[in-house]
Amino acid sequence: NHFEIKKPLISYHKFNEQSKGNEIIELLLEGKNIALVSDAGTPGISDPGSVIVGKCINENIDFEVLPGATAITTALVYSGLDTTKFLFRGFLPRENKDRRVITDELLNSQETLIFYFKMI
Repeated sequence: NHFEIKKPLISYHKFNEQSKGNEIIELLLEGKNIALVSDAGTPGISDPGSVIVGKCINENIDFEVLPGATAITTALVYSGLDTTKFLFRGFLPRENKDRRVITDELLNSQETLIFYFKMI
């Protein structure tokens, strides 16, 4: 292959994410180590990698996410939430009324919502 990967490869994409996802989970449950590699961006963001993460969470299988360019994408992949559409709003306003305006706007949002919080 182009990247000269010597280990066995499993083609995993949106057309086989359930069947191959189950196969990958079985391999993990057998104690195998698996790396999810994407040819287009961060694995788990807008690709079937999020299905594998969800299955790992449901099966209590430990996994690691290698950090990318931002903490947002790493946290999102770790979350197991839907990654096909998400909205990052940064820090919410400090004032309750300003924060309320934003949360009211987003109340019926269909996207996964991401916020930063300042720990005091």
